Amino acid sequence: MRLVLVLANLPLLSTSVVASDAENIGHTPTGRPPATVSSTSEPDEVFVEAVIVGAGWAGISAAIDLQNSGYSSLLILEANDYVGGRSKSMNSDGTLNTPPAELPSNNVPIEMGSEWLYQSGSTDVSQYSYLRDGGYLSKVNTNRYSNESLALGRCCANLLTSFYWQTGSSPGQSQLLNNTEVKSLERNTWRSYNSFKSTCSSSHEQCKQAYFNSRSLSSLERQYLNLVIDSCGGMDTSARIDELPANKTFTPDYYIYNTGYMSPQGVGFGNTAAAVAEQLKDKIRLNSKVVEINTSTIPRKVIVTYEVANSGSQVRVIANSVAVTVSLNVLKANNINFVPQLPSWKQNLINGMGMGVLNKCVFVWDDGAVAQLFPKKLFWIELISNQDSTSGRWTTFLNPSAQKGKPTLVGWVAGEDAMRMEDQTDDEVKAEMMSNLKLMFPDIPEPDRVVITRWGKEPNVLGAYSHHVVGRDFRDDSSALGNPVGRIIFAGEATAGAWYATTKGAWLTGQRAAIEMKQYLTADIVLEASTSLATVAANYTMPMVAVSILYFWRARRPRVGVIGGAQNVDLTGCELRATQHYRTSP
Repeated sequence: MRLVLVLANLPLLSTSVVASDAENIGHTPTGRPPATVSSTSEPDEVFVEAVIVGAGWAGISAAIDLQNSGYSSLLILEANDYVGGRSKSMNSDGTLNTPPAELPSNNVPIEMGSEWLYQSGSTDVSQYSYLRDGGYLSKVNTNRYSNESLALGRCCANLLTSFYWQTGSSPGQSQLLNNTEVKSLERNTWRSYNSFKSTCSSSHEQCKQAYFNSRSLSSLERQYLNLVIDSCGGMDTSARIDELPANKTFTPDYYIYNTGYMSPQGVGFGNTAAAVAEQLKDKIRLNSKVVEINTSTIPRKVIVTYEVANSGSQVRVIANSVAVTVSLNVLKANNINFVPQLPSWKQNLINGMGMGVLNKCVFVWDDGAVAQLFPKKLFWIELISNQDSTSGRWTTFLNPSAQKGKPTLVGWVAGEDAMRMEDQTDDEVKAEMMSNLKLMFPDIPEPDRVVITRWGKEPNVLGAYSHHVVGRDFRDDSSALGNPVGRIIFAGEATAGAWYATTKGAWLTGQRAAIEMKQYLTADIVLEASTSLATVAANYTMPMVAVSILYFWRARRPRVGVIGGAQNVDLTGCELRATQHYRTSP
């Protein structure tokens, strides 16, 4: 049985203790939380119920769940100057992650990160369902049998892909393979290797070399296999091939994904993230990098310290719980100081798991005639290079020209090749990709717009997404990484198990994190008054006039022993909060 106390007529706190109640709970005097852009006028301390570190899809999902459950005292701390994490749209006007309604209808978004929304059926309660029901997908083709839906699963198959075989190093020196040749390569080369690798306990790189040594392959067969493993496998996993287990299944092993392409003209995945986050904008602090999470100073509280980018000042946030949604590589880099240190089992997981790099170089042309140079109605263009060392180096291209309304090619590079290009200049990257495109399309002109990513060097991300590692069970690792450490909750794609490396997975972990946080967000006694949490938490004995009396029955000792009339209530040791809303959820 649960008994809840609603106490009223509590004495107000002295302003000498806390400058203002608005500052104390992180709100402006109007009752609205601060604006999303950090300012130099930040208070030194802020009190809230919950802190979420990171405004990617996991953080957005957790915050929406908490807000919809009535928990309004939230703070979302985002180190970047935009929301969305690796859903990052670069728009025609140069803006990042802007709600589509605020952009021209003919805006051509370039996705620097995620481009596809995974669907798991129309009844799936997930990111797809939320976006669909909220009207965010009105311009997105979600027909599961459309080319847009099937495209992601056809990277190295033959239905939506054209293959060119490099025959020289000058423009035009490549051969477009016909369907019969492509099918033969897939059936006789890929499937043969696929069967061979099922017996390998090593990495794809080691297994591939063993396969080469055991077979007599033509140059075309060898380089086709290099392409599938180095480029397509790397793109699917972001991993270095010498780290990826050979028994890891990736795109060529199965063909049908149910996805929606989120970057047609007028939309954009990052822009969609910004639109969804609009409902949270008063609770988001941009340019606010969390540097420490301390659970040892105040009993039953978490102190989150963040640094304001444009001033260098630091702010302490005192909360009941915190959800950490930063990337695995940010955790690996120890960019957040945990006090006390994370337990060894958690730190060993972080150190042992893998997270790779995946980058893009995007070309856009203003002249619509350029699109006539590319194969029609095909999403993928693959260049089978004539050397082992270049097989994954700007050889996979996405052709979303029809969806963008402008000729567009997206070059992909992953793993070791992605890390290599991050040390190149933009001109060097552009020249390298242009050289490969000219092998297939000798008349292709210089692009009018170029967007290049370097996710491994983004200080607040440090990579793309997590991946399997030789000798480890990824699903076990991912599940354990998501286990909380007391009031510190962990979420993000690396904790998503089978849905790792996807925005769907990140979203689901945010929902899970919200559930785990709620156990810390309901205090035993709710004070409906403008009280200071700092003062109440100190051994404060207050005269009280009870308006309504309720009790909490728990397995542990009752919190309140004497209630009524002019009796005093000793609140020592109680877990209290000042809140704007009364709620009885556990």
